[in-house]
Amino acid sequence: MRRSSVWSFSSVSLAALAATATALVAGGGCRVFDPPSRPEAMCARACEQKAKQCSEEACLRGCNLSMDRVIEHETKAVLACVARHKVACDDPVWARCAVLVGAHADGGPPAPPPPKDYDDDQDAPAKKKNDDTDLD
Repeated sequence: MRRSSVWSFSSVSLAALAATATALVAGGGCRVFDPPSRPEAMCARACEQKAKQCSEEACLRGCNLSMDRVIEHETKAVLACVARHKVACDDPVWARCAVLVGAHADGGPPAPPPPKDYDDDQDAPAKKKNDDTDLD
């Protein structure tokens, strides 16, 4: 009479156990449907959905080109501008759209005035006299 042990496995049950373990590891480690975690990847995914004329490569390149706007949370405005260009999805389109949104849309503050040229000493500002030099 053959004794059956609780710990004895047949080769079929071992193969089934190995297949189940492999499926759990492979399925749990892949995470294909998780949202992207990097700002550039999130921008590229949104670009592919919104700007239909752009390829996956063009979206990645454009999002990389306008990364400062992506970090400033201006992705939606930039992508809306890119999507309005029904045909092109190249660097000039992305660059133009990046400068037309947010705080940078008006071109920023005006440039400072140029320095004044002093022709003679009369127009030059008076030098400040330092009273600490007198040691009487």
